Amino acid sequence: MDYIKVNNLHKYQHYSDRNMIWFKWHIDCLYDYKFSKLTNSAKWVFIGLICLACKSQNRIPNDYAWIAKQISTYGEPIDDEMCLLLASKMLATCYQNARLDKIREDKIRIDKNILLADTPILTVVNHYKVKTGYKKEDKAWDKAHFPRCSKSAKTLIDFCGSPTLAIACIDSVVSDMDKKKLTWTLETIVKHSADWKRDYQKNNETELKRQIDLKKAEEFAREMA
Repeated sequence: MDYIKVNNLHKYQHYSDRNMIWFKWHIDCLYDYKFSKLTNSAKWVFIGLICLACKSQNRIPNDYAWIAKQISTYGEPIDDEMCLLLASKMLATCYQNARLDKIREDKIRIDKNILLADTPILTVVNHYKVKTGYKKEDKAWDKAHFPRCSKSAKTLIDFCGSPTLAIACIDSVVSDMDKKKLTWTLETIVKHSADWKRDYQKNNETELKRQIDLKKAEEFAREMA
């Protein structure tokens, strides 16, 4: 059976010659870079794993469903949290098969790229993924396209000014391209983003001018009353 171990478990142990009933948790963890980058749920899963590691000589069965039951996640899966902890090297997997080791390391590296990505980038990439007809949860798509698309998504966000505007740009450009029966990719959308931004700013200026004129008309009407 494959096992999971907590790296640097000795930091949390105050003795190792008998059954542990408690472990050390230092305030300095607040300044630990790896710990601070974890999601809130991953932090609690990690604390539960320390408990399991202390009770099992740091040989936790590599069975996420079993682990979730032992640390009482109330039926919530912990796959994402485990991938994040493995990717951050706070955990390690002890494999009995070198080939499986390579395969699983590749999977962890892919999941790390996805889970550690900036949330705005992930939001834009997922929106684009759904636009192309794939499900948001499609891991095969992530493996093939996420690294490339994340670069274009960041470029689009930086140029448009926010994830919300980047998504609006995607929707507008895709609509225009579909009407013309042209194919498109996220790179294509980035190339057309300048035209979209110019039109967007122009429309905003027109709307702002309309609101100013309306306000002036209302003030004039009050003065004449």
